[in-house]
Amino acid sequence: MIMKRTGSSLYSRRVFDGYCLSSLKRDFHERGSQVSCQQKSTKQNLLSSIQVESPNTLKSKFLLGPLHSVGSFKLCDFHSKYVKPQHRIQPVREYCSALFITNDKLSQLCSNVSPSYDVKHVLENEDLIVNQLKQRRIDISEFDFTQMREKYKEFVGVEKITTELEHKLVDLEQYLLVNKSKLEPSQLEKKYLERKQLKAEIKKFDSFMLDYQRNVIIKVLKLPNYLDNSTPEVYETIYEYDPDREGKNKIDMDALSKYVQYTNRLDIHYLGNAAKFEYLIPIILKDYFTVKHNFMPFTNTDLCKGVIVEGYGDHYLSPHDNMVLVNNENDLSEIGYEERRNHLVGSAHMSMFCAYHTNHSVNVKDLPVKYVTSGKQYGFHNLLCENTLKTSKHSRVENLYNSIQREKVNLFVGTNNHENLCKEFQNIQSLLKSVMDKLNMKYRICKAPADVLRTSESHRIEYQVYSYSLNSWVTCMDVCLNNDYVSKRLSMCYHRSVTSYEKQYLHILNANVFVNTLLVNYLENNRDLDVEQFRKSLNTEP
Repeated sequence: MIMKRTGSSLYSRRVFDGYCLSSLKRDFHERGSQVSCQQKSTKQNLLSSIQVESPNTLKSKFLLGPLHSVGSFKLCDFHSKYVKPQHRIQPVREYCSALFITNDKLSQLCSNVSPSYDVKHVLENEDLIVNQLKQRRIDISEFDFTQMREKYKEFVGVEKITTELEHKLVDLEQYLLVNKSKLEPSQLEKKYLERKQLKAEIKKFDSFMLDYQRNVIIKVLKLPNYLDNSTPEVYETIYEYDPDREGKNKIDMDALSKYVQYTNRLDIHYLGNAAKFEYLIPIILKDYFTVKHNFMPFTNTDLCKGVIVEGYGDHYLSPHDNMVLVNNENDLSEIGYEERRNHLVGSAHMSMFCAYHTNHSVNVKDLPVKYVTSGKQYGFHNLLCENTLKTSKHSRVENLYNSIQREKVNLFVGTNNHENLCKEFQNIQSLLKSVMDKLNMKYRICKAPADVLRTSESHRIEYQVYSYSLNSWVTCMDVCLNNDYVSKRLSMCYHRSVTSYEKQYLHILNANVFVNTLLVNYLENNRDLDVEQFRKSLNTEP
């Protein structure tokens, strides 16, 4: 099933043998004279089974009534034998951004999200942006600021001209609407000619506007968030705790074999007390954040649209960063990667909260909004840092830490300005530190360097446990500062009154607790998986 966005609605087009039924119906009529009488009768029977609904309905466009009982393969067979197809279905995503649709695709595609961007501000801060791109180790050759500046100067002049022409066109249309019946035929013809000339003048700038959108606007939308001043160039430890500083830490690989059924990074099953730990810890933490710290419990879906993924800052077309669902009704070579619609991110991914707030405004009296959810997160994310030992002997431990699907607790906070966000940022750090203290593990708190930050993050604090088998620190929790970067891209807003039309964007942060990392570290160090003791220690906290 191929999903295509038209206006504000979505409709589905069922595809047989790479061609849509509308094309098939048209080809039937065009080539009816080329088939025999028997073939004509078969054609009529098939056409009578196809019912086409009104294009304004939200239901499926093609209802296959009796055709279901016959089987779609018969239609495919008839189509391949007697009809030469002329109208191939075009890929749904023949554009370089799901977030911003260029003018040449507006007749076929539409995005309900209108990202906010400031090209002038970007060009004025070129030096800062280039330095931060280098800090993040992003290739700056993709961003030709000289070309962008030249095109922006041209755009300013073109925009002024087109705005004046559009105002004239609107005034003329309004004049014709009111005085059309009062004008003489010669005067009316003159006005129509004037309207045609205005439209032609505006259309002259279409090619420039398309070039400007492709080479400036989309490049600006690819830029990452501004880095916070406190973001270091390398990992910077701000706190470290070791309950066994004077003791000997022994690696117990037998515990891993006893409690873990490992096939590959995607197929991992925990057994016995380990399964109990993985199941109960998210519930305990979710209750703790909800009851003790006034977070609102949330339940999200696992699937997310590409426009949300790109708005969040991920590379939505990269197979290394995303798990996507591909249309499997046709050959993959026919569809291509461009047609992937749904991304499997998991219910505990921050983008699901972003999807909830997209094109949504919150009353300032309800801020800050604080949500908590637990569930899966899917994706190829590396939680290891400073890994000094990589051998086949410990490859399984490394894959357990970096499993493709992991259990996670996710916290989301949205507020109205940067100052309040920083207060919430400090509160979340203290909250996670108290959780880590209750777990009684060797851990450290550190600032993540710029080159490991995600596109949407300006600053990140990581809580890392130590793996003795890998001689590496592994991230088990983090707190990420996003500011208003995602909010501007996805129109996540707040308002001061119901009559206020000014867009004011949420400042947001999110925090993650990676349950599988804690579990594997417990097993690796042969610690007691006493979930009830952990629950009691959290409940006794004042």
